[in-house]
Amino acid sequence: MALYPSEEWLDEYCRALNESSELQDFGFSENILLVITDLGLDDLTIGDLSDDVLSEMPANVRDGLADTSLTEALSLIDERVRSSLPESVEHLLNQTERDVVNDTIFVHIELEGGNCHGLSLVTDLSDLEVDSIFQAAARTWQSIVAGRPAMAAALCGDLEVIGNQWLRLKYLAELQLLCDIAADDVETEFLFEYTDRSFAEFVVDESLRGPITVQKWLTRETALAVRPFVPF
Repeated sequence: MALYPSEEWLDEYCRALNESSELQDFGFSENILLVITDLGLDDLTIGDLSDDVLSEMPANVRDGLADTSLTEALSLIDERVRSSLPESVEHLLNQTERDVVNDTIFVHIELEGGNCHGLSLVTDLSDLEVDSIFQAAARTWQSIVAGRPAMAAALCGDLEVIGNQWLRLKYLAELQLLCDIAADDVETEFLFEYTDRSFAEFVVDESLRGPITVQKWLTRETALAVRPFVPF
């Protein structure tokens, strides 16, 4: 089971994408950027880590760092101390120091013919080729990985789709499939326990599951229908 968010989880996600026959049916060829904002590193503390992660830490270390924010932990915990922490916590601190820019993580996904040819954390966007961008707060992304329909998050304004507006429905269907794979095919343990969605969000999400399934099916059938006419 991989911790989300972590590089290990991204590796498992890339594997799941390449094993998805449904994604191959869609045949998406896109450079996608997932933007995960509002990580809240100034507010999240070591004590907010999941119980499974905390249970691996020595009791005295756990109690001493419980109220320490992740931002503070980066400066307080040097490499020597980090090496004595559970591997998941050590990797979290190293990844945060290396890959977080202004409380934001950028994940670049290269899809070619329905296969994942590359998935990486990036910090320099200047020379990055991107066809579509999906942006949301960390809490929203975690709810999506836990099973919330991505299209519902977009329609509620929790997730922003940046790209050619004429292709918005295509992008949303693509995103929904990518998120379904994350929710269904990657065994995930969440590093932080965020607050559950509200009842109103639950009602909206559940009411949209049927139409979303139909839209995804139509997009898949269209992709399969036009494939014989595509020369390359």
